[in-house]
Amino acid sequence: MVEAALGGEAGDDEKGALERKVKKLGFQLEDIGKLKARQDAGEVLQSNQLTKLAKGAAVREQLTQARVGLEALLSLQADEARAAEEARQVGESLSAAVQGALSVSGGGAPLSAAGEG
Repeated sequence: MVEAALGGEAGDDEKGALERKVKKLGFQLEDIGKLKARQDAGEVLQSNQLTKLAKGAAVREQLTQARVGLEALLSLQADEARAAEEARQVGESLSAAVQGALSVSGGGAPLSAAGEG
């Protein structure tokens, strides 16, 4: 049921993509932190390293957005799983009630016929 609501494998694909993005950005941020530590220790960085260092704030923002998106997707999946389970339970209860009504009405007689005659 959750897969149907999320477009089947599309929900899992989106989750996987967000997880990979969070991991990738985390590694980038870790590398930027190492460069910053080297710079703070007095090492002269190359221009490409300085460029990477300058992207630190943007990488942090992207990481925050990716984490928020992942949390929202996981929350949506959990909500839909709960709704599907509740629907399943209601369906089972309804089925049991119909079966009980059929057995009280004399077996296979339609419910409307049992009340009419």
